[in-house]
Amino acid sequence: MGELIRALSKGGAKVIAVDILLSEPEASGELRAATQLSERLRGLGAAGGGGAGSVVQRELDEVIRRADHDGQLADAIRESGRVVLPIVFEVGPDRPGPAPEPTGTPFKSALQSFRHYDERGLYPPPPAREATSPLPALVEAAQALGHVTMLADQDGTTRWEAVVFEDRGRYYPSLAVQAVRVASGVTPQGLTLDFGRELTVGSMSAPLDPRDRLLINYAGPGGTFRHLSAVDLMSGKIAPAAVRDRIVFIGATAAGTYDLRVTPTSPIMPGVEKHANVAENVLSGRFLRRPDWVELVEVAGILCFPFFLAWLLPRLRPVVSLGGVLVVWGVMFAAVHLAFRGGLWLPVVYPTLALGLTFVGITVYRLLTEERQRLWTKRAFQQFVSPEVVEQLVDNPAALQLGGEVRNLTVLFTDIRDFTTYTERHPPQEVVHILREYLTTMAGQVIANQGTLDKFIGDAVMAIFGAPVPDPR
Repeated sequence: MGELIRALSKGGAKVIAVDILLSEPEASGELRAATQLSERLRGLGAAGGGGAGSVVQRELDEVIRRADHDGQLADAIRESGRVVLPIVFEVGPDRPGPAPEPTGTPFKSALQSFRHYDERGLYPPPPAREATSPLPALVEAAQALGHVTMLADQDGTTRWEAVVFEDRGRYYPSLAVQAVRVASGVTPQGLTLDFGRELTVGSMSAPLDPRDRLLINYAGPGGTFRHLSAVDLMSGKIAPAAVRDRIVFIGATAAGTYDLRVTPTSPIMPGVEKHANVAENVLSGRFLRRPDWVELVEVAGILCFPFFLAWLLPRLRPVVSLGGVLVVWGVMFAAVHLAFRGGLWLPVVYPTLALGLTFVGITVYRLLTEERQRLWTKRAFQQFVSPEVVEQLVDNPAALQLGGEVRNLTVLFTDIRDFTTYTERHPPQEVVHILREYLTTMAGQVIANQGTLDKFIGDAVMAIFGAPVPDPR
């Protein structure tokens, strides 16, 4: 690590941000053996006074210096003067009530400049339960510290950057933010947090949500930013121009290190590249924004789309109505996409569900209503007209026009001759039997010839031909 930092510094890297937590000392066997020999030699009194003892002691001191890799790394960091080291916070539960007051000794690089400090309880950053920092010698040598704690959404996707974390009432910026600050030559006082509004880095500012988070505008999938092999860099296979005047993030990309993240653009993005995306957002001002009023737009879409479809779909046939819904959705999706390209994140999922569910509901209702209308038409006419005429009426309900229409028809009247005299001479049971047989036969003949049985008037039958369905005969 020390050699890598020296190589990057020699190559002209503007900032070296390390995404590897160096919190435990490296106690090599060589260092332990040399230290024990040195202590033993001093204990025997053979280390001073010149002679062989002094020579051996100097050699042991040199071995200890070379074997003290943590010390060499601290020297490399100090000599570079441009190294930002990571600090990790363990996310704690949200703290209800007022914001905590500062307590204890702060870590290096705690924020010093604020706006609307009295509103920090209204817009609280993620709180920390515990912190793990690098070795004290490394912290002292580093230019700054920045946290590398990532907060994934409920689906496991990392969409937000916690630009600050709160720990014991103090606020600590992220590794990417500190890298941008150091690269831009901004003093610690020039890094200002406006709670729930924005984070200012010198003349640059980043919009924040009410939890003081930044919505990351990813440049693309993993590998969009150039990856350099540390071995190739130290062996001279990579020209210094590759890192000159650049922010360089040092981190692991191998799958076995388990530092891979799920992002909206990639299922496997190295965590170190997430920091690069955040730094690029701040430097370029290329942000995604999701203002508070977006939720009102989402609610309006969920409520308005059903009413709009309830007005539109009954005026269209089923196939045409499906095309109309697809057109409406396409227009909405195009508008959302254009807004996204402009840096505004508008919701699309729930309005889409509102469109789909409304279309399905209205279509099912229309099918049930039309089927009920078909059954009613059949029941109303099947006793008076032929099955063929009923089917034509069902298929074309418009044939039943309210108010009627002028048309040439054939009207049939039939009557039983001397029926009154017949009823006077025969018992009622016989009269009813004969009348039922006669009317049944007559009605059957009318229906068989596509006529419409209009009414019975005693023994008389009235029927029409050519209505309600036209008949050229």
